[in-house]
Amino acid sequence: MLVLWSRVGAADGAPPGSGPGSGSTLLLIGSDRRVAVPGVPIGRFGTATQVPGERADVVIAVRSESSQRTRALSIPRDMLATIPGGLAPERLTLLLQKGPTKVADAICQSLGIGADHLAVIRFDGLVAMIDEVGGVDIAPTTVVRDRGSGLLARAGRHRVDGATALAYIRARHVERWDGTAWIPDPEADQQRGDRALEVLSSLGRRLDLGWATPFTNPSLAWTATGAVTVDDDTGPFDTLAMVRTLRTLSNATRRSLPAVTIDGPTPMLTLRPGAAETVRWFTGGATPAKACAVPTMLARR
Repeated sequence: MLVLWSRVGAADGAPPGSGPGSGSTLLLIGSDRRVAVPGVPIGRFGTATQVPGERADVVIAVRSESSQRTRALSIPRDMLATIPGGLAPERLTLLLQKGPTKVADAICQSLGIGADHLAVIRFDGLVAMIDEVGGVDIAPTTVVRDRGSGLLARAGRHRVDGATALAYIRARHVERWDGTAWIPDPEADQQRGDRALEVLSSLGRRLDLGWATPFTNPSLAWTATGAVTVDDDTGPFDTLAMVRTLRTLSNATRRSLPAVTIDGPTPMLTLRPGAAETVRWFTGGATPAKACAVPTMLARR
């Protein structure tokens, strides 16, 4: 068990917490760190030399309360966010290069959403876990493709391997088949979080991790523990609780934070009116942690 736990990455620091109350908030961050990804041609998403470091490709907050259904909120990675002491807003995706707790701090400072725990999942780890459990289910409403990510998927619910699931999540230039031609989907990039939730929900249903897993399924335990990085305050019990949270995602109520793209050479988003109501829905109106009590990005929203 100690060998397995030593494989779990440790972030430098801890998130600010979600404040008083019975609920608990988990922040899930999908890292685009370029490493060799099983089943994915090298260079499809750029090599580590071409794209050094890592960025937050997907950011999802999940809140669990004993008396209510789990709620999941997709936060756009290109949202402009502020961190304590920051001189100017930055794109949320870039803050992962400063460490995952900076992403949590920015969401706290900007939206008033505090996290109790966080988990970072890399490309290669996600692909390996999906393949280890025999694939996940996706359900596009039409035939879809993205020539950049290598995605080509038929309509309807069907099971895909890890490489296809990753291409499905990361697709930015999706085209949908209308029966006669491929039609670009302009909303595809902003729907990345929704597709990630779809994949993670299916993965959670298929994951069977517990204290006996190292003995009953050592391969799965080895793959899973090597796939994630967690915050300093997260221990083995908390990690198993995270797995249980993933299992509830299929029945979770889900929303995306309302945002609008700012025109320019670099993709950026700012919040739309209604964002504050969406945050209140997610937190259930709970009193936020002190550090998150004055959300800077919700002013006049």
